[in-house]
Amino acid sequence: MEVFNMPIALVGRRFPHVVRAEINTPQDFGFELRHLRYFVAVAEHLHFGRAAKALNMSQPPLSRQIRDLERCIGTQLFDRCAGGVVLTGAGDILLVESKRILEHISRSLSVVRRAHGGIGQSPVVFFQPRPFSEVSLIVKTDDRIPPNTA
Repeated sequence: MEVFNMPIALVGRRFPHVVRAEINTPQDFGFELRHLRYFVAVAEHLHFGRAAKALNMSQPPLSRQIRDLERCIGTQLFDRCAGGVVLTGAGDILLVESKRILEHISRSLSVVRRAHGGIGQSPVVFFQPRPFSEVSLIVKTDDRIPPNTA
């Protein structure tokens, strides 16, 4: 059918009953959100070892992830020196933007969870053994609400 090769402006005029939707696929930047989290951690600690410890990972994979991010972006984000790292100009810019991106995603997830009936977090369920083999179910949905321990 010729509709698929026709500019959108002409589809409506020639075929008013046909609706043609453009499918916008997300751009593949070559890196993932975890790369931004890793970058922010290194930028805040200015040291790969301390950042790796804060992220609960070892230093070599963190270094590889940062090198991969630099390769995807096409510029160096850190100047490496003995005893730590220093952000480059590009690194300074990416740090501000990465924090914005991660904060926006965090806010978006909170809004979605609240709209879906949660209070900002998915419920966490604990099974706590009680005396005489009784089992108590504790559901904690928000840090502000103490769990039911009765």
